Amino acid sequence: KRTSCREFSQKTLSLNHLSSFLYFSMGQKSLSNPYAGRFYPSAGKRYPIEIYVISLTTELEKGIYHYYFKHHSLEKLHTFKDFSFSKHLIHRSFKNASCFLVMTAIFRRSAIKYNLRCYPFIMMEAGHIGQNIYLVSTALNLASCAIGGFNHYKIDEFLDIDGVKETSIYIFALGNRK
Repeated sequence: KRTSCREFSQKTLSLNHLSSFLYFSMGQKSLSNPYAGRFYPSAGKRYPIEIYVISLTTELEKGIYHYYFKHHSLEKLHTFKDFSFSKHLIHRSFKNASCFLVMTAIFRRSAIKYNLRCYPFIMMEAGHIGQNIYLVSTALNLASCAIGGFNHYKIDEFLDIDGVKETSIYIFALGNRK
């Protein structure tokens, strides 16, 4: 039943749904065991992927949040009034999404072990997380869609990351099904 959904209801995404979604698609399997693995593979257990939530119509305030895997928590980085779709995304069909999940890569984490070979490993890891996003959103009866058309320079600037040591690599729209 896994499918890409570009149409979202205008219903607010609950914190309960967002929490379950984040935990099961990209969280750490055990919050009490700091050495527990995550719900996806990572080459050499380097875990170079970070997740940012751009909240639009969730029970969170409109803003940017960083997801901490080990503590299953969100840190509010900053708030905003409007998110400019034309400035950040090529496709406009996601305007009713409750939030966007931005995957970024911190290349140094994997490069320490794999040098330049780290790049394909990081992309594979993003793919594994992406598949989890689809599967978990389907299980929770949420809608999600991978977005390849985005201006990563603008997204990096919006997230206040440098685009070199850490850069955006993948975005997903998430919300309630229409």
